[in-house]
Amino acid sequence: MVLTHFRSYEKLIRETLPLLGTPYVEMVAVMAKYNPFGERAGMKKVTEQEPSREILRVSKVLQEVEFNVQLLGSGNCSPETSRTQC
Repeated sequence: MVLTHFRSYEKLIRETLPLLGTPYVEMVAVMAKYNPFGERAGMKKVTEQEPSREILRVSKVLQEVEFNVQLLGSGNCSPETSRTQC
């Protein structure tokens, strides 16, 4: 939850990082690929991890059986959930 007086994640990061007292801070941000808020706040991008071959293979198989891989990490998809909902 972001406090309401921080209107953006950039401002939150920019104002709180100096308070940590450590030379380095690691941030894992999946959405940073599409919205680089950490970089705009002054953080430096070090690396971006590509999915492994095994993950890509499994993803392809799931797509072939019409599973929506965009919802793969969602708690809404389970063995009890129909394929149309996932």
